[in-house]
Amino acid sequence: MTPVAPETDRGPFRGVAVSLTSMYPELIHQMVLERMARFQRDADRYRQAREADVPPEQPVRTAIELRLSACREELEHLARRRGAVGRSTE
Repeated sequence: MTPVAPETDRGPFRGVAVSLTSMYPELIHQMVLERMARFQRDADRYRQAREADVPPEQPVRTAIELRLSACREELEHLARRRGAVGRSTE
């Protein structure tokens, strides 16, 4: 079995503090800009999905109210007919 190097062993960089920020500041800057742009794109997509998912409430409410109104009118019409039929048989 081959001995495994400890996680703290950095090979030739052992004992040396290596900072990518000081070595490649432009690379780090570009990575940060890309990450911010990705977050913004994700947020935009999320907002668009939420807006598309919300059904318009007014047309549905209007349709329900119209159906209720039609049902109420039909019930009143049937009640009048029944009342008229009931009176004629008495």
